[in-house]
Order: sequence, then C-alpha cells, then structure tokens
Amino acid sequence: MTQGEHIKQQVNRLGFGAWAENIIVNFIEDWGNTMRTSEGNMSIENDVYNINAQFRDGSVSISVRAYVEGEGWQTLDQNIKL
Repeated sequence: MTQGEHIKQQVNRLGFGAWAENIIVNFIEDWGNTMRTSEGNMSIENDVYNINAQFRDGSVSISVRAYVEGEGWQTLDQNIKL
C-alpha cells in the first residue's frame, strides 16, 4: 500500500477534519519547541498534503490542505497558542 492509499483510507475512516487535526498535532509535537522560541514560517509538501505554519510570540497559524477523492481540495486552518 502506498502512502497516498494509506492516507486516503485514514481520511475516509476519520473524515478530513479529524485527519487534518491529527496532522497538525503531529507537526506541533515535532516542531513545537522551535515554534515556541522563535519566529518564522515552515512548510511541508508531499504527494498527499501540504502544511504551512507561521509562528511568532508563542502562537502558530497553521493550514493543512489535501485533495480528497470525491470531495476535491479540502483545507483546515487553525490558530493555536502554544
């Protein structure tokens, strides 16, 4: 099973919103210390999704975007105090 197929199954099982929130949580777990102590932008692009984060003053604005078969492009935006 490819990564894209695996993600597709997760999105179908959880729904886009819950799946995207999980992507955000994982991103914050991986990069939270950097985002708490600095200011800037980060992004990840792969075959399945794009995530963009702008952070400063202990807060992050983060967006996850993915193409969901049958639904088209879906986006989840969050503003989070770290």
